[in-house]
Amino acid sequence: MSLQIPVELAVVSARIAKLKPQVRKRDLRIYLGYRYRYKYFSPMDEERIEYLRDVLVRSRFWLSAPDELNDPFELQCEIMFDGTVAQKRKRLDNLLKDDGWRHAAARRKKATELMSRGYDAMLRIIEEKHKNSVKTTGVCCFAGSPLSILMWSHYANKHRGVCLQFDAVKDWIPFLCSCRINYIYERLSVDQMDNGSRQGSRAIH
Repeated sequence: MSLQIPVELAVVSARIAKLKPQVRKRDLRIYLGYRYRYKYFSPMDEERIEYLRDVLVRSRFWLSAPDELNDPFELQCEIMFDGTVAQKRKRLDNLLKDDGWRHAAARRKKATELMSRGYDAMLRIIEEKHKNSVKTTGVCCFAGSPLSILMWSHYANKHRGVCLQFDAVKDWIPFLCSCRINYIYERLSVDQMDNGSRQGSRAIH
């Protein structure tokens, strides 16, 4: 799976590329939050050796499908669609625009039709859209430390593997989409009135 950077991040990337090196380094440290990412590898068979070769030789990261991750709750959330009629109509308009509905009149007609079905029907449509989005999402996980005994045990063949360090400030383009993960005990709720949204998207990723 190849990496497709969202339009808003592509704009950020273009702006960063124009900065002077010292200013770029300073701004990237602020934007990325922390400089180094670490990835543990367990090169114990030919397939895993090929993953490692992808990184070291071909400069490529493998993006896993969400259903291949260890945690079945990854990228899962409770969708909410609460708000005024005007807010719901605007959100539906944005969703339809994302789906390729170019003409405003057609979007208004479709939004009216969807709203006439009631809250539950609209919610099911949005939940289905979220599921489809997750299916086309690739995930590449990194650690924040090379000294985690747990990570060495589970992801580096019981301390016999390797851990690579990546400088996200020096090689910043592939890390613009990255964000720190905070694990919580409660199931995450994402309010679609937040435009879908960047905040909710970062939260569930």
